[in-house]
Amino acid sequence: MIATRTQFRAKCILGIGLLATITLVLLLRKNRETLSQCQTTVERPVTRANPKTDRMQSALMEKDNQKRLIEIDKIVVEWSNVDVDVCLNRALQLENIIDKQTALTSIFLAVLDQKDLKKALEVLERIPRGDLRDDAIAFGMRKCLNLDFDKAMRLTSQVSGRGMINSVARKVSEALLDPAHIDRLSSVLDNVPYGAFRTSLAQELVSKMATDNPQSALGWLNAQKDFPNPSEAAISIACSFGITDPAGGVEASKTIANKAAQDKFMTCLGATWARNKPSEAGTWLLGNIQNSGYAANSAIAKGLISEWIQWDHDEPFLQIAKVMNEDDRNALTLEAAQDLAKFDPLKASAIIGGYLDSPDKATLSVVRGVARNWLERDSIQASNWISGLQQGPAKDASIDVLVDNILSTDGNVEAARNWAANVNSNELRNSIITRISNSK
Repeated sequence: MIATRTQFRAKCILGIGLLATITLVLLLRKNRETLSQCQTTVERPVTRANPKTDRMQSALMEKDNQKRLIEIDKIVVEWSNVDVDVCLNRALQLENIIDKQTALTSIFLAVLDQKDLKKALEVLERIPRGDLRDDAIAFGMRKCLNLDFDKAMRLTSQVSGRGMINSVARKVSEALLDPAHIDRLSSVLDNVPYGAFRTSLAQELVSKMATDNPQSALGWLNAQKDFPNPSEAAISIACSFGITDPAGGVEASKTIANKAAQDKFMTCLGATWARNKPSEAGTWLLGNIQNSGYAANSAIAKGLISEWIQWDHDEPFLQIAKVMNEDDRNALTLEAAQDLAKFDPLKASAIIGGYLDSPDKATLSVVRGVARNWLERDSIQASNWISGLQQGPAKDASIDVLVDNILSTDGNVEAARNWAANVNSNELRNSIITRISNSK
C-alpha cells in the first residue's frame, strides 16, 4: 500500500512547481551547510545525535521523490516502534507538505498495526485538521474499523475534503459488506449524521451491492428511511439489472415507491439493455407498448430508444411503424427522431416534418430538440431549415432555440433581433426580445 501511496504523492509533488523546487534547493543547501559545519568541528566534543534523526536528514536530501518518500516511510515506521512521540514531533517539523503527509500517515498506520487504537487516536489528534488528517484517516480507516467499529465511525465526521470523504466512504462500505460487520448494514445509515459523508456512504453501498446482487440492493434501498438521492442509487441498480436480468429489473421496478427514482431506474435500465442487446430490447419494448401503451412505458422507452438509435438509425423506425395504436406510434417516432437528430439532423427533420402543422406541446419539445442538436453540428444548415419552416408554433419554437444559440456563441445581437422579428407569437417574441436586451 505504501508503494502505491508514495507513487501517487511522488507524482503530485512534481506538479507543485517552482516554489517546491526552490524549497527543496534551500533545504538541500541547509543540509549541506550543516554537514559542512560538522566536518570542520569533528575534534570538538558533541552529544551524539539520534540515529533516526540522522537517517531522516539523509532521506530528506534524496532528490528522487519516490525514493525519498519510501525511505521516510521506512524510517518513521521503525522509529514509531521505539519512541512514537519523538518521531511524531520530528514529522510535524517537516517543511515539505508531501514529506510531512507521508510521515504523519505512516506513523498513524504504524501505531494501528500495533493494535493500540488509544495511542493511534492520540497521534491523530496531534495531526493538523485538513488534508493532513484527512489523509491519515482515509488510509487508516479500515484498520480502525477492525479495531473498534463505533470509534472508527466517529472519525468520519473529522474528514473535510470531498475526495477524502468519498475515499473514507468506500472503505466503510467495503467493511460493512464484510461478514465481520454485515449485521450492521441494515441500520448503519440511521446512525450516521446527515451530510456529505452519509450521502457518499449510501451511494457506495448501493453501488457495491448492485454489482453482486441488484435484487438485494434494491430491497435494501427500499428499506432505508430518508435515503439521500434515491434516484442516483436507483441508476446504479438499474445498470446492473440491465446487464444481468433486464426483464427482472422491469418487474423489480414496481417495488420503488419514489416516482422520480422509478423513472430514473427504468430509463437507465432501458439504455443499458439496448446497449448490450439492442434488438432484444427493442422487440420487448414494442411488444410491451402494444399491450399496455406508450404512456405506461415512457420512462424505459426514453433510455432504450436513445441507445438503440446510436446503434442503428433505420431499424427503430421500421419497428415503430408496426405499432398499431396511432398515438403510441407517433409518440415513439418523435422520441426516436429527437435522438436521431444528434447523429443525422437532416433525416430527423424530414421525419418530424409531418407533425408540424398543428404540433402539441410534446411535439414542440421534439422540434426544439432537433433544432438544438442540429445547430450544434451545423448552424448554417440548421438555420436554413428553420428559415424554411412554415409560419407557426414549430417555427417560433425553433427560432427561440436559434436565438439562444446565437447569443451563446458569437453574441451577434443584431442577428438575434432579426430572427426574433420572424416569431409569430407576440408573447414569445416579446420574451425573446427581452432576453436579447438583457444579454448585452
